[in-house]
Amino acid sequence: MKKTITRKEKTKTSKASTKNKIIKTNSSKNKLNYNILYSISLIIISFALSLLFFNNLPNLMATHWGLEGIADGFTPKEIGVLIIPILNTAILLLLYYLPSIDPLRANIDSFKKEYHLTILTFTIFLTYLHIITLILNLGFNLDIRQLIAPGFALIFYSIGILMKKAKRNFFIGIRTPWTLNSDFVWEKTHNKASKLFKASAILALIGFIAPNISFFFMLVPIIISSITITIYSYIEYKKETN
Repeated sequence: MKKTITRKEKTKTSKASTKNKIIKTNSSKNKLNYNILYSISLIIISFALSLLFFNNLPNLMATHWGLEGIADGFTPKEIGVLIIPILNTAILLLLYYLPSIDPLRANIDSFKKEYHLTILTFTIFLTYLHIITLILNLGFNLDIRQLIAPGFALIFYSIGILMKKAKRNFFIGIRTPWTLNSDFVWEKTHNKASKLFKASAILALIGFIAPNISFFFMLVPIIISSITITIYSYIEYKKETN
């Protein structure tokens, strides 16, 4: 004997389904925002460290180092101690609000989890760089070329993860005329970019072992990758149009 489903039962089922979807969506949004909250916490820690060690820092802080790892740029500590935390704050705000003005922001929503993770990675990198700067200015004899290599490796690898998930938009990813014109070319280019950025991350780690050639392995692979990706996007576009 068939069971008859009344309109009232259908309405209840529909409402329950809609409610579950809303709960899942809200839960997903809250989960994604944790990366932003972690980023804010790291920036607060950066400012706190600046305040904590302010009196122990030299009046002129080293804020720039040359290819040989020797300090060649100095800033009054009242400014030098705040440069990176303020820059960190500005980048966080810019990256967080940028998608809201993108005409293709619905595409960004599809990879928002990876995007927020990348924002967190940038915050971690700048916080790490700030801590290194404070340590070196407190008189510890360390090689900045060696210390900075893992930071760049982290950034490159994080971007590699993001490239794999990124959908076509106007602000995030490899934005050449050819990728912006075709979803197919965008996907092919970003799959290639993902592999190249991850490979660049591994090469950047060589700088930790060999500080003398640290900057070479941080800069050259990523420059070559960028040029390769641009040419690749054009080639894929020509294949598609032909």
